[in-house]
Amino acid sequence: MSLRTFARRFTEKVGMSPGRQLIEQRVDRARHLLETTDQPVDEIAGRVGFRRRHTAARTTARRHRRLTARLPAYLPRRPAPTH
Repeated sequence: MSLRTFARRFTEKVGMSPGRQLIEQRVDRARHLLETTDQPVDEIAGRVGFRRRHTAARTTARRHRRLTARLPAYLPRRPAPTH
């Protein structure tokens, strides 16, 4: 089966592309870890497959806005100042 055929059939069955499904799983896992552990956001981002905290935050925020049209409360709106 070609990659294109797989992606098309996957999307037909699951309702989203394989890439989108992977992102959804990463975001769900990151949310779970943020809610249930004291691990730093950077560590969680790497653990679930995002390269950087900002990528995880941006992806999570984008997904959440699509679902509820607001930024998740557990994500910082801007980085905390370093003094």
